[in-house]
Amino acid sequence: MGLKKEVSRVIANGSEQQLQELVEQHAGAVRHLLALTYQADSVVRERAAHGVALAGHHHPRLVRRVIERLLWAMNDESGTNAQTAPLVLRAIARETPQLLETAVPELNRAAQEDENIGGLARQVLQELGRVPEIAGQWPEIFTGLQEAEE
Repeated sequence: MGLKKEVSRVIANGSEQQLQELVEQHAGAVRHLLALTYQADSVVRERAAHGVALAGHHHPRLVRRVIERLLWAMNDESGTNAQTAPLVLRAIARETPQLLETAVPELNRAAQEDENIGGLARQVLQELGRVPEIAGQWPEIFTGLQEAEE
């Protein structure tokens, strides 16, 4: 069975263990998981985003490159569809938040300036704000975020 079909099968059956094993053994699964984040089915999108986040444990350099591409997609100048970028970034923030440390300023910009995905970027920042090492590095961003929530 090809990797693309295997990724689809694992996402469809919902096995956390199989998803973990798949991303550990096959870095190439990440691109197929990213493609699945554009599916209409919200369960498929969420599980695929989670798979990308899990890959961060085994392939951190690859997932950092994915983060860079997603942040670029969120930039107005990119001209690409960034609707699922915050979903993937939020999953990464939950699973491997340290991979997003350097992305905090760009996420903050999106949260404040982009009316389409700003709310989702704020959700990513909220996840990252729960990590003391990250929140402590950017106090001006996370203090302002907490005040806005209250």
